[in-house]
Amino acid sequence: MSTLLVLTARGKRAVSLRPLPRNLKGTEIHVEKREMREPTKATDTATTISASAPAIAPHGHAAGGKASKVASPEDLARFELLRCAMYHEDCEAWFAFLHRASTGLNILLGTAAVATVINQSPAWAVASGVAIALLSVLSLVWDYAGRARDHKVLRQRYFHLMADLESGSATPERVKTGMAAIYADEPPTNTAVNTVAHNRAGRLMWGDGFDREPIRWLRRRLRHVFG
Repeated sequence: MSTLLVLTARGKRAVSLRPLPRNLKGTEIHVEKREMREPTKATDTATTISASAPAIAPHGHAAGGKASKVASPEDLARFELLRCAMYHEDCEAWFAFLHRASTGLNILLGTAAVATVINQSPAWAVASGVAIALLSVLSLVWDYAGRARDHKVLRQRYFHLMADLESGSATPERVKTGMAAIYADEPPTNTAVNTVAHNRAGRLMWGDGFDREPIRWLRRRLRHVFG
């Protein structure tokens, strides 16, 4: 039995020719066709996000997970910028909330109307005094307003880099260099908040094709407290 390789409009086909027995007359030939497809190749400039791919961000800003789609270097740089910006946006909102809440409670407990009601009970008077002192100490030590302002500045710097990438004035390599300069000014990373930002950025860019990092519901809800 011999095999003949035939080129057709649909691709390459391998045709097997079986010889007829000598005792049979006629010129009928039985042809068995088998289609062969060439393997597809990805573009040279494209890379894939894999679970084992190292992150380009230090301090816990790891780009874990993977995407089922092929991502270009520009998409990977855009993903890193978006993830870091969402991380600082989340932290900024949390510390701004703490600052507003502590300031509001201090003002509320210090008003004359509330003080008059509380002073009618010695226990409530002591409790309110302790609460005001505790809120003031926490706001001063943790510096909620200052931390919110720091995260706001860092978020803006990442979005400025993204604007340069979108306009074409910055290449992915230049973006990595700019991100490395920002990392020097970053506070310690909250891993739970970073995981949530990672999943949000991946869903925003790749939708359901993005493999999210697992995080439990309770840890996600209390990510700023027990990160």
